Amino acid sequence: MNQKQLFWLVGIAVVLGLAFSFSSNDLATVGSGARVEVFRDVEGESIAKVKLQSDAKSLELVNTPTGWAVPDRGNYPADEGKIRSLLLQVLSLTVNQKITDSADKYKTLGVDDEALTRGNGKIAFSDSEGKELGALLIGESRRPSRRDEANQSGSTGQYVRRAGELGVFVIPDSISFATIPEGWIQTDLFSIPSSSVRHVRQYVVNGTTEQLEIDLLGTPEGVTPRSFGYQGAVNDNQTVEPSVVSQISSGLENARIVDVVSAGEVAAKLKDLQFDVRTVYELNSGLVYSVDSAKVGEDRYAKISVRFDPELAKAIQAEVDAFNQKLKTQEEEAKKNTEVAKEGSADPSASEKPPIKSELKLTLSSAEDATKLQQKFSPWVYKFAQYQGDKFRQSKATLVKEKSAAAKS
Repeated sequence: MNQKQLFWLVGIAVVLGLAFSFSSNDLATVGSGARVEVFRDVEGESIAKVKLQSDAKSLELVNTPTGWAVPDRGNYPADEGKIRSLLLQVLSLTVNQKITDSADKYKTLGVDDEALTRGNGKIAFSDSEGKELGALLIGESRRPSRRDEANQSGSTGQYVRRAGELGVFVIPDSISFATIPEGWIQTDLFSIPSSSVRHVRQYVVNGTTEQLEIDLLGTPEGVTPRSFGYQGAVNDNQTVEPSVVSQISSGLENARIVDVVSAGEVAAKLKDLQFDVRTVYELNSGLVYSVDSAKVGEDRYAKISVRFDPELAKAIQAEVDAFNQKLKTQEEEAKKNTEVAKEGSADPSASEKPPIKSELKLTLSSAEDATKLQQKFSPWVYKFAQYQGDKFRQSKATLVKEKSAAAKS
């Protein structure tokens, strides 16, 4: 079962779970207490496009062979969780309270065809051939009744009408959505903990030249917790800021974007963009991530590339082998001490030795892994929140500070 099939099976299960309460499948019969599906004839598997409209703005989401995507962002992957939530809410929508069949009241209730220009919403579904399968007009919120006000009830409901049908209904829970593309993209980029990072170097880039600004070297494999030491010169009157070291070394951890631009559109959309800082992360898998970052006002942008370094992988393998050999030697010594203890002449210091650690397990990546990641990241320029983007844009001036007078004494 693939992801797409699982997506729609969940939706179908929700709808079928509600089906037992329906005594009718005709919206025209609503009013006698029967609960009716609004989109009783729409099958989730047939939906290939969702069009969202509100306040004269519109946004399309398309279902591609690789998953849902946002065309306004170059078909960048969409947040399937958000789309699934919206579709399940709408496709499982049931009503039992009809307000009116009169078109004269549509405008007042916000479900007329011109309501979109006044800030109301519409959700439409189409199949792969562009045929509209159904659409929902989302109107005004229902004003609380005197009983609601007396009970201080916050639930007022919302008016809705299926496009092409007469009846206007009230639903208890509001349906809301955004029509901005960045509100629907997949924002989780990757999360690589600093414990997986061996070495971080940050360069100032000027055209084709780069100058090393910051060099942070992690502790060897097997030393936990991993810490990073600044490799530059620090005099007696200076100190290295631990918080800045932490920010830089954790730059790849919980990396989330706020927007994305196709690399081919950068020149037209972001004319002043200059990628003037490069941060290179060497991982204990043999992969090397390079983050080229840019700053435009309060906005932070980055290009990401990935490669596999076979020499780095060899060095990691040798380090792990040496660590495991040391453990093996310790185990042999411990076994020997145990045997000596049975003879009554144990080494007194044997019981004081630290406990033996577990053997290190090494999982190296490959050039093929790096190629797949490069293909994923290279078509895009990512926009980060300022706090996230600044992790890639530190400097020696922020890392190395002059000691205070109290610290010097």
